[in-house]
Amino acid sequence: MQPWQQSDDVAQLHLSRFRAEIAPRHPSHGLQHVVVDGTSLTGFHPLGLELAEAATEPSENYLRAGDLIVAYADQPATAMRAEAYWRAGTHAHRSAIAAIELVPSVQTNLLDSSPLLATRTDLVACEALQLTDPASASFTDLVPGSDEAQGEDASPGVHCYLFRLAGGKYSYAEMVYPRDTHRSRLQSTPQGDEYTIRLRHELFSQRLEKGVILRARVLGVLLDRQDDMAATVQHWNAFLAEALPLTA
Repeated sequence: MQPWQQSDDVAQLHLSRFRAEIAPRHPSHGLQHVVVDGTSLTGFHPLGLELAEAATEPSENYLRAGDLIVAYADQPATAMRAEAYWRAGTHAHRSAIAAIELVPSVQTNLLDSSPLLATRTDLVACEALQLTDPASASFTDLVPGSDEAQGEDASPGVHCYLFRLAGGKYSYAEMVYPRDTHRSRLQSTPQGDEYTIRLRHELFSQRLEKGVILRARVLGVLLDRQDDMAATVQHWNAFLAEALPLTA
């Protein structure tokens, strides 16, 4: 069953406990109007793709199986083509509320180019953690108490992050396939007992040659709060074991 529906300029995603929208003309906004169990998650906008907002009229925009597929000409630069697949059926839920994979890619007709792209997730959380050792299920705190905004590179190594969202009921894990990103950067601003957080994954630092397609994978998993660390490790291990899904 196709979980996406398109109407006007919006694609709507409907899962059993989860609803959200994506506006293909605004890919950097990611998933919008997220509703879980009938409750809106305020400030939760995961899995955006940063492109120049002044030139994001899609050249293609369609649904296929569990995928929303959007292509952009002359992005992230002139004579390039960027594609974004938001995939709702490629990663097993494993009792998660939702598991959505963003697969951005870029290609060019130029002999040599620099195709820098970044993904972006905005959210409000009471805790932000990074998986440091999957074998022992060890996490480190990314936002210790602070009275000022923080903007820093996350620790090197495992690009797997766990956020305990405001409200106390849900958690969100986000992970990047190894070697798909050269830097992840987290910015946090204290807001009472919570933090406003932006997580960016910078992609494609290598040069791009004509005829080559560069592709990355970013997985977002929405979880119930109970046992969220164990669930995050389980999803990370499953993510590593999955083959790159076909996008042609």
